[in-house]
Amino acid sequence: MKALLLLAAACAALAANPLAAEPLADGGAEDESALVQLDLDNVEIKTVIKLFSDLMGKNFLLSDQVRGNVSVMSPMKIPVEGLPKILESILEVRGLAAVPVGDIIKIVPRQEAVKSPVEFETEEGLRERVPDEAFVTQLIPLQYAALEEVKGLAQALAGKNASVIAYPPGNILIVSDSASNIDRLMKIVKEVDVPGLESTITVVPLQYAAASIMAEEVLSIIQGRGAAAGRPAPARRPGRRPAQPAAPAGGDDAIRVFADERTNALIIVASPDDTERVLALVEELDRQTPESKTRVRVKRLSYSNSDDIANVLTSLTASRTGEGMPPITVTSFPAINAIVIDASPQDYDLLQRIVEDLDIPRDQVMVEVIITEVNLARSLSAEFQTQTLSTINWNPTSGQQKGWDNTQNWGGTEFDPSLRNLIINDLEKGYPISAGSGLNYGFVFSPDSDKNFFGPFGVLLSALEADTEINVLAAPQVLTSDNEEVSLEVVDNIPVLSSTLTTGSGTTGTDTIQQIDYRDVGTKIKLIPHISKDRFVRLEVDQSIEQLVGVSLADIQGPLTPATIKRKTNTVINVKDGHTVVISGMIGDSYSTQESKVPILGDIPIAGLLARFRKNSMQKINLMIFITPRIVRNPTELAMVTQKTRDRGDEFLEEAHGQPVRLLEMFMQSVKDEPVKQMPPAGESARPYGI
Repeated sequence: MKALLLLAAACAALAANPLAAEPLADGGAEDESALVQLDLDNVEIKTVIKLFSDLMGKNFLLSDQVRGNVSVMSPMKIPVEGLPKILESILEVRGLAAVPVGDIIKIVPRQEAVKSPVEFETEEGLRERVPDEAFVTQLIPLQYAALEEVKGLAQALAGKNASVIAYPPGNILIVSDSASNIDRLMKIVKEVDVPGLESTITVVPLQYAAASIMAEEVLSIIQGRGAAAGRPAPARRPGRRPAQPAAPAGGDDAIRVFADERTNALIIVASPDDTERVLALVEELDRQTPESKTRVRVKRLSYSNSDDIANVLTSLTASRTGEGMPPITVTSFPAINAIVIDASPQDYDLLQRIVEDLDIPRDQVMVEVIITEVNLARSLSAEFQTQTLSTINWNPTSGQQKGWDNTQNWGGTEFDPSLRNLIINDLEKGYPISAGSGLNYGFVFSPDSDKNFFGPFGVLLSALEADTEINVLAAPQVLTSDNEEVSLEVVDNIPVLSSTLTTGSGTTGTDTIQQIDYRDVGTKIKLIPHISKDRFVRLEVDQSIEQLVGVSLADIQGPLTPATIKRKTNTVINVKDGHTVVISGMIGDSYSTQESKVPILGDIPIAGLLARFRKNSMQKINLMIFITPRIVRNPTELAMVTQKTRDRGDEFLEEAHGQPVRLLEMFMQSVKDEPVKQMPPAGESARPYGI
């Protein structure tokens, strides 16, 4: 089924490109724009050859030993003229060869292709008539080079199943291989078969150095282009064209050095004496030096983060352009804070210099934050109250008064329950009355009549002035590195009732399910310091204070639904090292007046004071935030800051054990008077990197 689908696809391709189906050997004009797309996944090789036969217009004869499956992935369309090269690669992978016999191309195992009758030629004209995938025999006559030496060279460069035979009577080399390999071999033989007295050909495989770089260095040294001081010329990047042969100036014999990058070997054509001299030079250069033991090195970092350094080096090396530049890979290994570098020795030296300039101790900043909130509250109240109790409760049996009804009153100006408690306490002596705040004076008048509709009559005069001052002081300190974000939280995690669900009914009972969340209430600070020149610090500050309203933390017994007050500051400031700055000051004022009075009577001048109650309240809130950054660039400065912080902690402990508490002004003055050791700005690297 897969073969039928493939043939259907081939027919569709041929229908779309009719010129692609024309045989190329017929001399017809080839359509340069004809493109095909190959996407073959594990298809039988016979089906693949059938597809190429239709596309190339060639006749193929398959051996019984041609079997197996192949896969060809081509995400982009390719021109039809490139199909012979693809077919050659497919056959080489399967150990097959194409042998042209007239108008038919036989596909046989490569071992049999050597013994099969194939087309041969003594000139290069054969390449014009035979495709790249064809297995052919080429006769190569030699004029100057020794036949056995060229044979050894050809055997080293030919394919795996190629045949190389020397024919001494005619000084001819007979080579059977694929047409593309023979084409490459012909070019090399042409370069080595040149006039020279007693020239020999030597193939030198290299172990450590790249053949292209070694060839250029050897020629440079021999010809004097870089050997004036006895040192090899600078190494060249791999991927450049092989070194071209040249004769040394003033020399009688030509010394030629070629690079075969496929086998990473040097081909030396020279006299025996010159060959020995070149071999000695190659032996000295092709050795394992400490810098080139391996491309992969591990670099441990002392101060920087391995991920950050790896990202920087990767960004730098990714922008490099140029043909033949070897790849560079940098990988982070956070477990030991190291980076793994895969690069050439020259590139590694460059990257190591960059890492040494980046992996340095970073400056640090000790940030001191002082948060003060002063809450001033003042109230003044004056009141004159009168009250009488009703006696309408009677005992229906005896006709006697049942008792004073303290739930009903008649007349008076009672504005709070204190006067009623005073009256009941006087009459029944059973209800305690708590002492009121401020100045209080009162009396009770009780009539003697048992059936008097007017009960006891009481009078209360009170005056109160209250002052409240709350001073909240927080002084957190935090040490962080330059350009690093740091956060500090001093919070209480309180339970908050978020929802309540009641299930069941009255007959079966009810269950109440409460959803409890926990909320952080307190002080939160987030800082990012940036140290600039002349010991200035640019601070990004994000600070918030959240407090409960109407309840203290000590009174919390269970889930709450509290109200909170939140004050938040978000800003960016520039401060000199050791200086204190106020980043915010929020002042809030509130005034309120409460008045209760008896209608008409309370409006009478002077006398109306006996019939009204008035309370005046004032509240002021002042929140200030002070920040002092201190740059720490060496262990000495760090020790000074640490000792100062320790001394300050001892002072607070002394206050907790009975010493006088310092005022805010004294605390701020001690912070301001702390010495600051001035240090010169950090030096900047001026070394060029040349990336």
